[in-house]
Amino acid sequence: MNIRHRSSLLTLAALCIAATTNASAAPTSSDLIRNGGFEAGPANVQSPDPITGWNSAELGLQGGVMVLDGNSSPVSGAATVGAAAGRNYALLDTAGLAQQALSQTFSLTQALRSATLSFDWFANYGGSHGAPVGSNYGLDYTSGGSYDSNVQLRVDILKQGASAFSTAAQDLVWSGAANRLSAGPNAYTHVALDLDGALFEAGQSYTLRFAAVSNDGSLVAGLDNVALQAVTAVPEPQTWALLAAGLGLLGMARRRPGNGR
Repeated sequence: MNIRHRSSLLTLAALCIAATTNASAAPTSSDLIRNGGFEAGPANVQSPDPITGWNSAELGLQGGVMVLDGNSSPVSGAATVGAAAGRNYALLDTAGLAQQALSQTFSLTQALRSATLSFDWFANYGGSHGAPVGSNYGLDYTSGGSYDSNVQLRVDILKQGASAFSTAAQDLVWSGAANRLSAGPNAYTHVALDLDGALFEAGQSYTLRFAAVSNDGSLVAGLDNVALQAVTAVPEPQTWALLAAGLGLLGMARRRPGNGR
């Protein structure tokens, strides 16, 4: 075999493999949340009626989880700013001594490089506290039977099997909470949070939960445009073709000397 020709084959093979190395980690992004804008399914539905793509839970004397297209709660009559986008939005209304949760479970087939949780929400609070209180009581409107003030609006990612209102450390993957409270109707706040992909395991299911609790003044929370963008790394189709071509060229370069040329 001509030495120059053999060198060219090896060089081309090396370039193909280098291209494979660079391309194989190309990230892909997908939204793990269904119906994050609450536009699918009917408007003006209230728990226990189903909300498309979501699960709801509630305990207490007066309240509800609902999807609306108007500007007031049918439970308490509290005014809201309506939807952040489109027609519909979700509302958690803890009108009196109540706790509510709106959640969705998602499953991972691949490991995540990273994830971004984003949503728009507002909180209208009719009590005397300017900031959340009672977080040590979790999502329990009775505060363990003491009825100490417990007013919270929070978002959590839970492990598989966690109960609807659990705040136990062993059930939580990640947690966040509103840091201030004021009378409304308040405008939406857009939230975008970068999450470490290492928090999640391939083959597992997790639950994204939005929850509110209040035993000291009404708390009305609105939610819209929920998304959980997950970034994974998967080989691109052309990568495998390059790899096959590269290995083939190496094979050709190695076989030729054996043929006595």
